[in-house]
Amino acid sequence: MRVSFEVDGAAAHVDGVWAGESLLYLLRERMGLPGPGDACHQGECGSCTVYLDGVSASSCLVAAGQAHGRSVRTVADPRVVDQ
Repeated sequence: MRVSFEVDGAAAHVDGVWAGESLLYLLRERMGLPGPGDACHQGECGSCTVYLDGVSASSCLVAAGQAHGRSVRTVADPRVVDQ
């Protein structure tokens, strides 16, 4: 499937996203964004936290397809510091 969303203020489109793919994998491995950390994969450590439409979320627990049509902000976005 194709996932279209905004990441750190820029439009993003990723093709070939599979149903079980996490948002963390999509951001780090497919898009090359190192901001979200890759540690526990259980949503406990907080290293992969992103803002999804302004609400903090563990990207390792969010399916990549859930980002479609939404706004994702990582620690690389300077606006995150202002929150």
